[in-house]
Amino acid sequence: MALEQDETVPAQSAAEAPPAGEAEEGTAEADLARAQADLAALEEAHRRLAADFANYRRRVERDRAGWEEAAQGELLLRLLPVFDNLRRAREAAGAAAGEAGTALAAGLDMVVRSLDEALASVGVTESVRVGDPFDPATCEALGEEVRDDFVPGSVSAVLLPGYRLGGRVLRPALVRVAAAPAPQAAAEEGAAREGEG
Repeated sequence: MALEQDETVPAQSAAEAPPAGEAEEGTAEADLARAQADLAALEEAHRRLAADFANYRRRVERDRAGWEEAAQGELLLRLLPVFDNLRRAREAAGAAAGEAGTALAAGLDMVVRSLDEALASVGVTESVRVGDPFDPATCEALGEEVRDDFVPGSVSAVLLPGYRLGGRVLRPALVRVAAAPAPQAAAEEGAAREGEG
């Protein structure tokens, strides 16, 4: 009986084994499926790498623009006192008597206008003007003054101009802020006017 069992085993394995052509076809299909899966994985990795690189490029451009603006702002911040002194010299020359003072004032006026145009060309603007509402983000109040001709809380005088570069404050303006007359003082002033009339 042992012989019979040995003879049947090879017969079963031969029956279970697929024909030679079918085995190669199944292996080829498996290899094709594996290669397609590998290709899909590589394509996905390529898409992710391309997206990461595009994000990196945008971040570098944004950072470089920020560095350029910071360097430009630093340079302008160092030059602003020079511009202030030129404006003061222009005002002093205009107050000087004589033909020489007038000529000097005219020359300084041309230089100041050129500098103002140069500042404007790079995006620098004055942050506040007389009559604007007081904004602590762009101004430093050096004092209050009672003024009837200004809305309370508005800038009544700019003592030192402030500047912005884009959305960033380079230097806050030094200003005086208008205040409303005190109610008692206004009533006394009104009574004094009635007494005169």
